[in-house]
Amino acid sequence: MSTTESPRLIYDIERGVSIRPRDAMPENAFNRVDLIDSVDSASPQLNYADVRTRVGLTSMEDVTPAIVEWLWDGHIPLGNITSIDGDPGQGKSLLLLWLAAQVTRGVKGFRQGRVLMLLAEDNADDTVKPRLMAAGADCSQIMFFNQHQSLTSVGLHELRTVIEKEQPVLVIIDPLFAFIDGQVNTRVDNQSRTLLTPLKQLAADCHIAVVWLRHMTKDSEGKTGKAIYRGVGSIAFTAAARAVYIAADDPNTEGQHVLACAKLNVGPKPKTLGYVIDTVPLVIAGALQQIPYVRWTGESSLNANAVIGATKPDEPRAVEEAVEWLREHLQNGPRPYKEIVQCAQDEAGISERTLRRAKAQLKIHSHKTGLRDGWVWELAEDGS
Repeated sequence: MSTTESPRLIYDIERGVSIRPRDAMPENAFNRVDLIDSVDSASPQLNYADVRTRVGLTSMEDVTPAIVEWLWDGHIPLGNITSIDGDPGQGKSLLLLWLAAQVTRGVKGFRQGRVLMLLAEDNADDTVKPRLMAAGADCSQIMFFNQHQSLTSVGLHELRTVIEKEQPVLVIIDPLFAFIDGQVNTRVDNQSRTLLTPLKQLAADCHIAVVWLRHMTKDSEGKTGKAIYRGVGSIAFTAAARAVYIAADDPNTEGQHVLACAKLNVGPKPKTLGYVIDTVPLVIAGALQQIPYVRWTGESSLNANAVIGATKPDEPRAVEEAVEWLREHLQNGPRPYKEIVQCAQDEAGISERTLRRAKAQLKIHSHKTGLRDGWVWELAEDGS
């Protein structure tokens, strides 16, 4: 009987890889333990002190507890990344200019300091500067790069050099993807993290707030679910940010927008805030111009999922109506699931998703009547 030979692996120190030598062993004499032993025995011996230094092994006993510090109290943490996501036309850039204005003037609730802006879409002279003026910013405390700066390893090193010298407390990137090198596939996690990891470290080391803007994926019916998944690019961008906000239309008020928190890992989520894009008259280059700015309208009861359509603002009422419909249609006994879904849609306009939520509230039993039969739903014995 012939035997199939499986090569034994050893470690090539110079090349830093496992290789297959010419001699091989029969399959019946080779197992995983042999492989591990052969690699381990051929691996170079490492000095533990060197390894400990390289990986920065640290005892939690040596860590001094600290509190989270904020650029904007309860909203934007220092030493971290914040993402503001939204479709075009929501005034996202205006929101950042409003934020810059509060920071430069040291308004109550904001850390006062300088601002560094990376701008790709708006002109500094005819758009950004007038809008900063409309927002009441101290423009002497705001800097920007007049040349495009990609966030490559070289670009990040240059950015760190500027930040360490100029000492801003806020860095704005508008929009983020305009500054990412074209060779980085932003839909792939591991490629995205080659940019995100050093940017996160930069924010932490310099104790600044990095706030970027992202567009959102097209999803008019909320098919991707929660708001936190709607920003373009891989989930790595959302994971890197400690705070994620959604700028969107207020579905209940024409002409009004909302800023809703989809994620805040370092504190409780703040209330959703409503805002409108208003204008103020300013004399620019000798001519009276109407310059847009953000005017806040107060708190909103909407959450991030509601404003992007993952859930509807009136969903609780819709579920209540579905509960009543289900109770009525099941009071005479079990009915096939497919029939229930079709009738609910035809008779009351109830979606399958809402129907399932109503099912959970009623604690409806679902079971099959036979191997080839479909599912049926029936009320609990108490008829509740």
